Amino acid sequence: MDLTLSLSSDWYNLLNIPLILITLKEVIPKWKDIWDDRFTSDDRRLMMRIVIFLALPAVEFIHETGHYLAALQVGAKVYEFHYGPVAGYVRVDGNIPDWQLLWIAVAGNLAQVLTGLLALLIATLVRSAAQVAFFVYLGLFSFGGTV
Repeated sequence: MDLTLSLSSDWYNLLNIPLILITLKEVIPKWKDIWDDRFTSDDRRLMMRIVIFLALPAVEFIHETGHYLAALQVGAKVYEFHYGPVAGYVRVDGNIPDWQLLWIAVAGNLAQVLTGLLALLIATLVRSAAQVAFFVYLGLFSFGGTV
């Protein structure tokens, strides 16, 4: 099995690498200001970028892992797991029943929806405006990304 954890060669993933780096360059010097008690409109804009370009790649990994675990659950042979910051895929042996293929296909989305629900649940438990914004954005973007 090829567990490729490198960046995908497709243009969509490659296009996002500079956006991730630009976000890091802008966020790192302002990190403490974003999480302080004053949550400004500039902080809100940066928080959206943090979620979109830094947190959602982790959600993408969870999504692909959902496909991978479902394939293992039904006994399918996984011969490629590919992860890129915004897109990836899991390739399985094609000699499995349609209902198992459907489960494998749905499992990634299910993992992403559960991640979104967990993020929204956490948003109800935290107190800081920055933390609430982070988890609400993460939850909503997780749902939107899978729909």
